[in-house]
Amino acid sequence: MRLLFKELKKLFNLRLSIILSVFTALYFCLILSASFLYLGTGQNDYYLSLHKELLSEFGGELSLDEWDAFLAKREEIAAEFADKLEEADSEILNKYDIKSYEDYLCEQDRLLSEQQLSEADAELYREISRMIEQNESTYKLLFQLQLMDHDYILKKEEYHSILSSENEFEAAFAEGPGGFAYENEAVLAREKELATRGSVSLVPYALISLPDNDFGHMLALAAIISFATVLPRPINERLRKMRPIQLVTKTGRWIFAVQARACALFGIAVGVFLSLAYGALLIGQGLFAFFACDINGVSWHTFGVDISYGCYMLIHAGVLILFSVCCSLAAYFIGRLAGSYIAGIGIALPVAAALVYGFIKLTGDLLSAYTLTSLSDSLTKYGGMLAILAAIALAVLIMLKRDKVRDIL
Repeated sequence: MRLLFKELKKLFNLRLSIILSVFTALYFCLILSASFLYLGTGQNDYYLSLHKELLSEFGGELSLDEWDAFLAKREEIAAEFADKLEEADSEILNKYDIKSYEDYLCEQDRLLSEQQLSEADAELYREISRMIEQNESTYKLLFQLQLMDHDYILKKEEYHSILSSENEFEAAFAEGPGGFAYENEAVLAREKELATRGSVSLVPYALISLPDNDFGHMLALAAIISFATVLPRPINERLRKMRPIQLVTKTGRWIFAVQARACALFGIAVGVFLSLAYGALLIGQGLFAFFACDINGVSWHTFGVDISYGCYMLIHAGVLILFSVCCSLAAYFIGRLAGSYIAGIGIALPVAAALVYGFIKLTGDLLSAYTLTSLSDSLTKYGGMLAILAAIALAVLIMLKRDKVRDIL
């Protein structure tokens, strides 16, 4: 155990840890989509602020009994939008009698349907852009009204895909191309179950898409940290002529096994650290309350997935930890065989890229309805990741069984 702690201490080198921590912070800020939540302006802020308000009023799900209260919430925002238009007192908007959200939609649809705008219509279009779409306070209300209409009211009252009766859903399906004309009966059954269950999740779609969009970047970051930390250690031992000393005694050879275990533990630590750091980005925006909410039906690949958003994030974290262990063990294996830093880097780069690419392919649509209902596809995705780990671990074990290290690179 004492040797294991010493090897872990070498991996958690203070200077290298500080450098990688700064690099991780910059990576998060510049590349990950979740970091853009902290800009505090634009559609992301309007989008999340509305869902936070809905969460505080209705909880994690909006039930059919609360539909009237939801419509009343929409009317409040529409009334506030009308007040903003009245305060603006625009001569052009008054000329076209644009005094409410409905008036705005009517005129906007008319302008968009015109092949070529007249001078008067062009003037109206510029005024709408100036007074409504380029005004932050007014545009926020406009965006939230459009969001409520598109994500909830339209789905319930026209498509009947949420908060509907069986008769309403079947009537929508019978409409053909404009309804739910699915050839896949399993998908249709899940759609029907979701539409008629009497409630709809209020988890914003952005919270589902964020980890999906960022996951490939997180895998790349885990690979960078793992290879940058683990790979130089065994190569350094070889260059310092420590390898022959280790091989002549049983205790010396045992150190190799301890190093392998330390690398596996380091991989777990990297995965946990990155998962907690990513979760902290979301929690820092006040989104922790959504972690207990159901995600069924929030996006197309969560239909039929009856788990909470917190479990959804834990699945991603588990895959990230598994990947980090794979990278750490692969880096140790390459480092043990490489005769120089150039040889190690030359082999590590394509191996790391292959691991990232393989896991991205295997984790694509990880929670899709098809994946959860197809045994063969589930084995391909989940079994494939475990097979990669098993192959790397087996390679390390075979190497540890050797009596001596052969310079093959």
